[in-house]
Order: sequence, then structure tokens, then C-alpha cells
Amino acid sequence: MNNHLTVVMYHYVKDVCDTEFTKINALGVKQFKTQIEYFEKHYKFVTVQDCIQAFYSNLRLADNSLLLTFDDGYIDMYDNVYPILKNKGIQGAFFIPGKPIKEGTVLNVNKIQHILATSHSDQDLLNKLKKYLEIYKNEFNLLPYSYYQNKYAKADYFDTANVVFIKKMLSYVLPLECRMLIVDDLFRAQVTTNETSFSKSLYLDINKIKEMQENGMYIGCHGYEHHWLGEISNKEQVVDIEKSLDFLDSIGSPINDWAITYPYESYNENLIEIVKERGCKLGFIEEERIANIEADDPFCIPRLDTNEFPPKSKKEISVWTEKIIHG
Repeated sequence: MNNHLTVVMYHYVKDVCDTEFTKINALGVKQFKTQIEYFEKHYKFVTVQDCIQAFYSNLRLADNSLLLTFDDGYIDMYDNVYPILKNKGIQGAFFIPGKPIKEGTVLNVNKIQHILATSHSDQDLLNKLKKYLEIYKNEFNLLPYSYYQNKYAKADYFDTANVVFIKKMLSYVLPLECRMLIVDDLFRAQVTTNETSFSKSLYLDINKIKEMQENGMYIGCHGYEHHWLGEISNKEQVVDIEKSLDFLDSIGSPINDWAITYPYESYNENLIEIVKERGCKLGFIEEERIANIEADDPFCIPRLDTNEFPPKSKKEISVWTEKIIHG
């Protein structure tokens, strides 16, 4: 029996050079097509349903089985990904947060991305952040700016130290209410005052989601509000998951034997128990390795992020794949 499963994770798949937000980190459409062509030659595509049976019913997967997953429900999934997969008869698993689709909001993570993309410079945004910390220091009992900068301004694979610092401060370091005030203010000032219109241009709508589902795509849970689910209270976890399931049910997606990808890779044992009790069978995380069906917890299945090794050619994809498999 084949015990291994490769799961690949995508977010934006679009040519940002053709948009006004050229700084957004995205996989280009040509790169995506190149990846799919390579995967067709070297892998066997499987579905979420196949994976559930492999973990729970001893279904034998083919050697080099691969599942494609897509997070956040962006409109480019319909425009650039879905037609390719539909034409080739490949299932994509799309994990969609319900709130932006149902309520016309923009996720905090996307607000931050577009704030960064429209800033004159990183330093300009840092200066603004420093002023906000002064404004809110007493109300939210904030620490000095220098403390945060020394602790969180560390460059990573994708971003400079300044960009990492801004993202972390606005994503999870500052108290929730404080960071929401700052992000909303910056978003209105730099991106748009019409959040509903922007949301419609960024995310899928119900009709497109239903069309994708009717043509073989899988639609799964990515929370309702795209919370850091591992950081919120038990009660908040329950509310968010139940709202997400109501959303999935409303579009005809299965709410028995379903799958979840955790926003921000944030989860804990309590959350896993909550989703288990409600019929979830698979949970996916980001981890740089191939899944072992016999050894891995079905609620902590590793996924590979293609943006960690962004290949531009078939040769680069081959090198990337060998690195993942053999280390």
C-alpha cells in the first residue's frame, strides 16, 4: 500500500503585473500551468474524498498521489485556476472563509497585504505605525515601539525585516481591537473607502462557487471570519466553525465527512475536538514534507506551499520536488 500523499497549497494565482497591486505575492498563471503540466507527468491527482477513504477506510492510493488545495476564496481561482482544472478533469480543493462571501467584508490578512502594496515605502508605513502606537498606548496598555521592533523585525524567506515587523504587528502582536482600528484606518486611507465593492472584486461569489462545485471542485472549511482559531476562546471557536458550516451547507457543500484548512495554520487540540464532533475528517496544515497516511494525524496533514520554492521552469520544479522528497 502506498503510504504517502503530496498536498500542495496555493493562495493567489494571478499576474499581479496586470493589476494596480503589483507588490502582492502571487504565483503567475504561466507558472501555475507549468506546475500542472509537471504534476501531470509525475503524479496521480486525487480528490478530498479519496484522501478521506485512504485515512479511514484503507483505500490504496496510487504511487505519487497529489492533492491540490487553494485557500481564501479569491476570484482568481475562478478566472485562472478552475478552467484549467475543469478542462483536465482534476479536482481542486478550495477552502473558503464564509464572511467575505456572505457579508461583503475584506479579510484582515488581505487588508494588510493591500496596505503594504499601496504604501509609498516601508519606512513611511513604519512611521505611521509608530504614531498609532503612541495614540493607542494608554488605551491598550501598549509597550514601547522599540520593544516590538527589536523582538519582531526579523527578515524571513519572503520579506525584509521591516515588512515582517509590519505584518506581525498588524496580524497578531497588537491586541485585536487595537490592530483592527489601525488596519481599518490604513485600509480606508490607502486602498478604498468602499470595502463592499473591493470585496466583490477580490473574492468569489456564491454563483461561481456553486458552478465550481457542480463541476467537480471540492469546497471546504477555512473558518468563517479567518480567525487565528488556535488563539481564540472555546466559545469563539464553536461559533466560528458553526457559522462556517452553515455557509457550506447553504451552498450545497458537504457538512458530513468534510475537511478544513486552518487560517494562519493556527489550531489547537480543543479546536480539533470541536471539528471532529461536527463531522470533520481531515485538517491540513503547512509543513515542508509529504504526508504519511499511516503515521500522520488526519487533522494535521502537511501541505507544501509552492511559494516557498517558487519554480519558474520545469527544471526548477524538478529540483524543488527532489528537495522536498529527499531533503
